[in-house]
Amino acid sequence: MHPTATAHIPAVPIKPDIYWVGGIDQDIRSFHGYETRDGSSYNAYFIKDECPTLIDTVKPKFAGELLERVKSITPLEEVKYVVSNHAEFDHAGAMPIVMDNLPRDTKIVTTKKCADTLVRNYPELEKCDFKLVKSKGKMSIGKHELSFITTPFVHWPESLMTYTDGVLFSMDAFGQHLASDKRFDDEMGWEKVKEAAIEYYANIVALYRPQTARALKQAATLGPIDTLCCSHGMIIRSHVSDMLALYTSIADGSITKPKVTVVYDTFYHATESMARAVEEGVRSVGCDVERLNASVAGTTS
Repeated sequence: MHPTATAHIPAVPIKPDIYWVGGIDQDIRSFHGYETRDGSSYNAYFIKDECPTLIDTVKPKFAGELLERVKSITPLEEVKYVVSNHAEFDHAGAMPIVMDNLPRDTKIVTTKKCADTLVRNYPELEKCDFKLVKSKGKMSIGKHELSFITTPFVHWPESLMTYTDGVLFSMDAFGQHLASDKRFDDEMGWEKVKEAAIEYYANIVALYRPQTARALKQAATLGPIDTLCCSHGMIIRSHVSDMLALYTSIADGSITKPKVTVVYDTFYHATESMARAVEEGVRSVGCDVERLNASVAGTTS
């Protein structure tokens, strides 16, 4: 494993005994098919307790620096649990490397569905011990009690969130694709974080509005939330209520308005005439409409 450009960044304290230990990807410019102009981060977290616990991992490229950050807090041989909230590559791709560097009796904590997905995606993990939890389940790691809720299709079927001591490890919810040495919303600025969060939602989570609304209601039952530790971008500590309100307004549709985009291509302009007729029909019922010629990408004709 070669060191990355951000390997010098230390573990970042979030609250007493809770740390950010993830990776920052300043080079990525495409994620799930959309442009990430500002790069991204793969946020993993660590809780120092009687049973030291890592929450999620990173892409394999960043495994080395994640392990170094954990070692700066607790010796690797003392790590007891690795919580997996999501089996996707940017969250769990480094898990085989991480588990190879931890004691053999270190357990992966997750649901049955997520465990099955992890083993299917990363066969090396089949040899690992799993501690399975259920939605609304709890487990103690010492001073901290972890609570879990399953959040299917926010944005994968096996997704879950973890909560302790006012901190919601929210996985892909509330994320933003931002690469920065800054780690918190109040360091980056709320307007920048908000803009990135809306763009992230539109490209990653928007298809799952009902599931997102259900996840928000479930999360509210876990206890008071004063910190949102999402899997990408800034950790939210100063604008928690703003971020929750933003997601609620998107999920219930109150922030959105109907709009139709008519995409067409044409040679002899017959299809263009059809597209214009559709455009006029949509506009006649008071709905916003945009007509795009596919052969002239990004411009309105």
